[in-house]
Amino acid sequence: MPTDMYFMYQPVVTSLLPNVTSEDVDYYFGIGNQGIESDLVGIISTWLFYYAMMHFMFYGLGSVMRWYVTIVWPKAGTNHVSRDMTVDHIKTSEYAFPLYTCVPVIGDFLRKKGLTVTCSSLEECGGIAQSSINFGLFLIFLELIVFIDHYYLLHVWKWGKKHLRHDVHHRYEASHEMTTFTGFAFDAVDGFSQGFGLVLCQLFIPVPCYFVWALSLLIGAWTMYIHQGVPTLPYPMMGADYHFVHHKFNWYNFGFFTVFWDWVFGTLKHPTKDDHWMYKEKK
Repeated sequence: MPTDMYFMYQPVVTSLLPNVTSEDVDYYFGIGNQGIESDLVGIISTWLFYYAMMHFMFYGLGSVMRWYVTIVWPKAGTNHVSRDMTVDHIKTSEYAFPLYTCVPVIGDFLRKKGLTVTCSSLEECGGIAQSSINFGLFLIFLELIVFIDHYYLLHVWKWGKKHLRHDVHHRYEASHEMTTFTGFAFDAVDGFSQGFGLVLCQLFIPVPCYFVWALSLLIGAWTMYIHQGVPTLPYPMMGADYHFVHHKFNWYNFGFFTVFWDWVFGTLKHPTKDDHWMYKEKK
């Protein structure tokens, strides 16, 4: 276990609360094996920190993304989602947030106990080149875990379909039924299972901790982006248009950042001119 361990909340808390020392932060966030009391308080403090961060991203970044789409793509279906449906997206997300928040809490706790291979610096991970290679492997492995979870556990396995309730999320199928807020509108256990791959990857592939921080924020932003329908991205990225196909047909395009594993396993479907993001007026 490295002697110096860094976590996202250390610089955030000391910046917002200048009278709080780094030693206090370490104790109240359970860093440094300071006893069972520190561990328990640390779990609670860590959960509260990530719970607040998740809401800041959901309402802050999510609202900015929605506003931007209204300016650049005014005809997008996401701009025609009813107020009641938007409220439903938010309520469903809020019910699930407490369990979602446990994903980074578990990852951090395992790291504090020396059970992950996450590094505190580039040098500790072998330098820039090795860290970059490892991060690439991290992404590939994470994409595979997400694909297996999304495809097999949530869409194929009968027990998973019944008990993990992915159908809660698939209530939203049309472009005028999805917004950035739809990105987190899952049953809690369903969303937790899809996020847990981030913890598993930290057990086997060494990358600097700030890579994990950046990736965590990117995952949250990407989750919201692919549910707003626009903009499209170049192949092989899993752009919003490819994910729209997944919601429309409820079968294809199970990947997250890319369509690579869909291509490997034969579940890739390219969008057509009929699979678009524009709002269709009801006749």
